[in-house]
Parts: sequence; C-alpha cells; structure tokens
Amino acid sequence: MIARGFKPHPDQREKIDLLENPEVKYVVLTTGRQWGKTLLAENLILKWSVEKRRSVNMWVSPVYSQSKKAFEDIVDALRDTPILKSYNKTDFNIELINGSKILFRSAERYDNLRGNTLDTLVVDEAAFVRDEVWNTILKPTVLVKGKKVLFISTPKGKNYLYELYLRGLDPEQKQYITLRGTSYDTPFITKEEVDEAKSSLPEDIFKQEILGEFVDNGGEVFGDIRNYLTTPIWDKPQQGEKYFAGLDFGRQNDYTVLTIFNSSGRIVMMYRERLKPWGEIISDITKLLIEYNAFCVVEVNSIGDVLYEQLQKGYKNLHPFVTTNSSKQNIIEDIIYGLNERQITIPTETLFPPLTNELKIFTFTYSPKTRKVTYGAVTGGHDDTIMSMALGYSSLKSKKTKGEYYIM
Repeated sequence: MIARGFKPHPDQREKIDLLENPEVKYVVLTTGRQWGKTLLAENLILKWSVEKRRSVNMWVSPVYSQSKKAFEDIVDALRDTPILKSYNKTDFNIELINGSKILFRSAERYDNLRGNTLDTLVVDEAAFVRDEVWNTILKPTVLVKGKKVLFISTPKGKNYLYELYLRGLDPEQKQYITLRGTSYDTPFITKEEVDEAKSSLPEDIFKQEILGEFVDNGGEVFGDIRNYLTTPIWDKPQQGEKYFAGLDFGRQNDYTVLTIFNSSGRIVMMYRERLKPWGEIISDITKLLIEYNAFCVVEVNSIGDVLYEQLQKGYKNLHPFVTTNSSKQNIIEDIIYGLNERQITIPTETLFPPLTNELKIFTFTYSPKTRKVTYGAVTGGHDDTIMSMALGYSSLKSKKTKGEYYIM
C-alpha cells in the first residue's frame, strides 16, 4: 500500500533527510513563522504510523485547540483513502488499516498522557510545554519502544527544549539532532515580507519569530521589571489631583481589574476580583471610581457591554473601549514605552503580586503575513491586570489635559 504525503519545499526536504537518520532518536526543529513545521510533522507522524504495523504514535500540543486541528488535518488527508480504518472525534484517536494508532493529546491536562508506551512522538510548539510534562510524563513513554521523538517549535525562553537543542548541536550525542529553519527558507512568504519585518521589529523579536533563534529574554515583552519605578503603598485621593482609570471585565475564569492612575502616571489603586457576585463587584468598582472621581475607560467587548450598562447606573464618567488586535497592540506598546521611559510607577510585588506575575509572563507572537505583533498572556496565564493598566494609561494619555476631573 502506498500513501502519498505532501511535497516538501527544499529546506523541508533537507531536514527530513537528516532527521530520518535511524541513529537519531530525538529531533529538535526550531523555525521561524510560516516555515511549515506543523505540516511537515503531520506528514511524518502519518508516515511513521503507516510504515510500522500496530505502532502507537502520539501528537501532543500545548492546548486542546492545537491538537484538535492536527487531528482534523490528518483525518481530512486520509478520509477517502483505504489507509484510514476509523477515527474518534471525542477521544481524538485515529486507527489505520495496518493496526497503527495516532493519539492526539493536550499538555493542558497532562495526567491523560501517562501510561502510554509509544513508538513515535511529536511535541508541537514544544517551547510552550512545561518542563515537567516532558521530563516526568512524556519522556518515560518513549524510553522502551520509542524510535523517534520530534520537537517542533518557535523558540520561547531557555527551558528543557533549549537543553535538548544544545544536545543536538553536540556531535558526541548522536541520538540527538538540532535543525533550524528561518522564515527566509520558506516559499509561503516572500523575502520582501521578511525584510520588512526585519526593519520594523525589535531585534529579539526578529531573531525569535523569524530566524527561529533562542534569545535571552525568551520573548517576554516587559524584560527585567526590576528596572521599573515602583511604589510600596496605595495613595489616597488628593485634593486638586486628576485621576484616570482603566477597567477590564473578567470573562469566564479571568479577573475583573480596575487600575487608577494619577496625572503623573503613578498607579494609586488596583482592584482585582473574580469570586464575588457581579453585583458586589460592580458596587466595589463604583465606590472606588466615586472616591477618586476618575475618568474611566472600560473595555466593552462581549460581557463588558452588559456590565458597562450596569456600572453606568451608579457612575457616569465612563468611556467605552473596543479591543481589537490593533487597538490592543497600541495601548500595550504605550505602556511598554511608558515603563521603559519611567513615565509609569507601578505597585511593588509585595503590594500587588498579580501585576508583577503577569508582567513576567506576558508575551507576543508575530505573523509575517499580517506583519502584526499579537500580545497576550502565555497559555494558561492571565493578562487582566496588564489590560486594565493599559486602558488606564490610555485614558491618562488622551484626557489628562482635557476636562476637569478633580478631587474637591
């Protein structure tokens, strides 16, 4: 039986020839955006499953939606072929006519990864999978029968994947190989698009997202937060001062956060809650806004629309903000600049730990196609305090010289 795979571009072909070396078990493939690493890995795990009868093969992604997409891609490729015996949309399992299985799993709930004995394993966006998932759960699954483990990822920090990457560069460690592809090496985007990214992106972002290189700061947006101005106390409202607030309503498991600035860019109060009933949260926020008489910008996407109307019943100086990728990028880059230029003073970690924690793990991705940077929390993290701070600083920048919002 012959299974036709994809037609690799030249750089993919070169990488396939190297990683198929039978002496190599562990393969780290780091690439820039749009190189085609997912397509390559999908075809390889299918090839390995077809070639070895009754083999057990697993695809692991950081989050459910990524593993679901890989499952659907392979099912679609096999649907009208005699190779596919069955597939299960609930468990994300594929069984081939030769008795081989391909299991698709998420590293979010890693307990369901235990107990497998695998022939091959693909770890998708491996830099975003936690160290302990590989070291204590996935690695034991390939120790007995495992023939090939392929880690594909855009680099992100120097974690376990970086350690494997370094092993692959060591000619003495013949079970390991490190391969790297850049966004220059793919036909999916033009050289002009990549050159434009080089001229417009910060150097570290370009190295990580386009050249597929590991960088020291791991792509964290805010770098070393010890360099920022901090305050150990909340400030009470002062007569004659203007105040500006940003309110981010929490959705599902997110937090509702209110941040209040004075006119000098100092954060004087932050409020964060998700466990109280909405009525109590609205009441708490209303009291703080009245106390500081703050000009308040409120995100109104989704659930925020209804809550905005409820809040408006008790406080009128509210102004809606619709969050798009473009508007979010603008206000996030404003606070990056404000923090780096020491125009913003934030609470210390002791005073308000959630903000410090979010600043440490806030990250970005870059798309060469759209030429856009997308900011957000790492998988499983929160960015509610950062969004609230960005909204508040946006209101300060746009309104501090207009109107009169004084504490009398």
